[in-house]
Amino acid sequence: MPLKYFLISLLVALLFSCNRGNKNYSRQNIIEFKSNLYAVKKNAFRFYRNDDLYAHYPKDIELDSVVSHLYLTSFQDIKDYEDKNEYSCLILKTSAPESIDSKIDDRYFSLSTGFKDENYCKDFDNIGIRSGKLPIPDLRELLYTQRDEKLVFSRILFIEASYGDYWKMKNTSSRPDCLERWKNGFSRGIGVYKDSDSWKKIYWVMYW
Repeated sequence: MPLKYFLISLLVALLFSCNRGNKNYSRQNIIEFKSNLYAVKKNAFRFYRNDDLYAHYPKDIELDSVVSHLYLTSFQDIKDYEDKNEYSCLILKTSAPESIDSKIDDRYFSLSTGFKDENYCKDFDNIGIRSGKLPIPDLRELLYTQRDEKLVFSRILFIEASYGDYWKMKNTSSRPDCLERWKNGFSRGIGVYKDSDSWKKIYWVMYW
């Protein structure tokens, strides 16, 4: 009987230590996320003439809700970055939406960060720009959806976008002619999608 109690106690202790390790890992993820986001915000403040780009990001984040934080050039000085573009995408777990929006692709066009690609204009359909569609980052590309065939976007909440040169510094980076008035600008919003794992919400900011 004492051996039985000892084994049960040992099992409980192991389970507790595993759970505690997971929570420590989640807390470390939050620390890394805050550090990354601070770096992105710092770049935006130093080099971009637009306030409150991140106002739609959640103020309070539960430790277990963070999936990942995708970012580009967060720790590099933008004035030394040849392509002069940056994005920040915070991904959180969420519940299934009450309704499915099936007209997402009719209102938005995906704007890739690969501006230097020689074939960009050949592959880019600028009919969307001329018809007044609004740009969002190529979220499927960022999320590597070719590895997850079950990913489905159900809703995109478009917060704000504007084209034009908002840089505080002289921007000499080249842009493909097919981008027309959107050669420079910014875009921010929220997307809800489902992959093979669960429903998720992605908060994005992109400026270029």
